[in-house]
Amino acid sequence: MLNLDDLKDKFTETFNQVKDTVEESSLYNTLRERYETLPSNGQRAIVIGSITFVVLIFLSIPWSFLSSSSNYVTEFEDSRALIRGLLKTRSLSKGAPLPKGMSSGEIESKAKGMLSTAGLLDSQIGSSMQLPEGDPGSRLAPPNVQQQGVRLELKQLNLRQIIDIGYQLQNLDASVKMTGMEVHATAEDPHYFNATFKLISFSLPETEEASAGKDAGGPKGKKRGRGK
Repeated sequence: MLNLDDLKDKFTETFNQVKDTVEESSLYNTLRERYETLPSNGQRAIVIGSITFVVLIFLSIPWSFLSSSSNYVTEFEDSRALIRGLLKTRSLSKGAPLPKGMSSGEIESKAKGMLSTAGLLDSQIGSSMQLPEGDPGSRLAPPNVQQQGVRLELKQLNLRQIIDIGYQLQNLDASVKMTGMEVHATAEDPHYFNATFKLISFSLPETEEASAGKDAGGPKGKKRGRGK
């Protein structure tokens, strides 16, 4: 390995070679002649300007590092806040129980009960059809999610009734979602509409642990009597 003296000699030699090359160039000689012909104030201004330029170059290096580190710190804090929010959401989702699904019959019964209080005439309430398999072709849920639903037909509704009834059906139950709605103007009066609502309940199949928990929570066996 080279020692410090060898490195110093090599650096001095390289510096002298570069210096000789620069001094032999015509551009350097032209600038030097112009510099020597300037008054003392002009020469002083050039020297001060050159020193200031060099100092600014040296200061720009650590300033660029400081600016980059500040950007990295900002990105790190943003990423940390995002990760904390995701972890908090994950913990909340684990602790929150999933809504229990409803059967197609329960959905139909609850929907008809709601329609009976909506102020509709008997002629406005059409037919209903249960969908035991839900709507598997809609691709709204993975195949392992259970779906139960119902299709409701209503007649001679105005726009206000469609909006109010649609809102109430959408909030029928936490597990029930409105997956489809069809509205057609009546042939007799275009100001009234026939509407069809499709309601689907989504739920997960019961796990083996939950079934075992229910079995364990069943009626206990009879206690043995004490011996005489």
